Amino acid sequence: MKRKAKPDYGKLVDLLTKAAIKEMIVPSLLPVLSPIVLYFIILPIGGQVAALSSVGAMLLGVIITGLFVAISMTAGGGTGYQDGTADIIGDGTGGKVSIKTTGEVITEITVTQGGKGYTFGAIDLKNQDGQNAKLIPIIPPSKGHGYNIYQELGTDKVLLYARFDDSTKDFPVDTKFAQVGILKNPETFGGGTTFSENQFSSLFAIKLTSQITIGIGTEISQTVTSGTGVTTVAKGYVASYDKETNVLKYYQDRSLCFGNEVDQTDSNDTAAIVGFSTAVATLSPAGTIDTSFNGSVMTINSKQINLGVNFTNGLADPEINKKTGDIIYIDNRPTVQRDSRQKEDVKIILEF
Repeated sequence: MKRKAKPDYGKLVDLLTKAAIKEMIVPSLLPVLSPIVLYFIILPIGGQVAALSSVGAMLLGVIITGLFVAISMTAGGGTGYQDGTADIIGDGTGGKVSIKTTGEVITEITVTQGGKGYTFGAIDLKNQDGQNAKLIPIIPPSKGHGYNIYQELGTDKVLLYARFDDSTKDFPVDTKFAQVGILKNPETFGGGTTFSENQFSSLFAIKLTSQITIGIGTEISQTVTSGTGVTTVAKGYVASYDKETNVLKYYQDRSLCFGNEVDQTDSNDTAAIVGFSTAVATLSPAGTIDTSFNGSVMTINSKQINLGVNFTNGLADPEINKKTGDIIYIDNRPTVQRDSRQKEDVKIILEF
């Protein structure tokens, strides 16, 4: 094997799915076949009336049991509790937790002492006057999560899946991509907190008043004058332009500071990167900022369109800070040309 052929990940997912479905056939038949089997067992012994009564009693018991289980699972916070501390009981020693409540309902549990020797445990609430709280601690491996990932995950491969489509305008369709990566813990733009949403845009955006003609990669600029009378120039490179919404997306990087665009050695300074402003709406080579537009949704011909980012006076910042996070994986792929009706399913299999 020369290991030059590209793996067929779709075939792997198909095989795993079929195997999982086969494993679930018997468990899924149990609740269906049990009443039927019970009916035919009782029928020759006690007759049809007794058989139907037995089936009815069986179904009623299952329903009542399931109801109680559902209630106990959803009533995790209980009632009548106060802020305080409690012990972690089980087969270990020394574990303690801090309890926080809201309206006498437990809303937060923090482990203050991990203890030692636990393989199972529960929170001891005997010193509280409340009731019905169900608190089960999660016990990590003895040497911590990630010490033996093969044993902890039960595998040496992990499949990551993402779909790119036109449900929002976050991922432009008038461009193409050839690189897929995994970014760990990026932070929100200007916020300093870890970004936690399902999708994001890392591009700046401008809402224009009318349609223009402009190409991807074109440099746009705007003359900006500060309150002290100092004149500077804001610059950016076009990454996408949507003629339907008149939203232009752009990026600003260190190359904007280079006076010499041949070998890019003139400057490494990024302080000269100037942001676009609503004080002067005109852009070069074309376009005018729609300073009256605010929000993330617009209506065109009675159709609401989600723009993916929130605009203030016609300008929108990225949703993440591109200088944060850890790139833990990059995959170079054949160039993919996007289309408004196209969906791309990206699957990445990480082997440890």
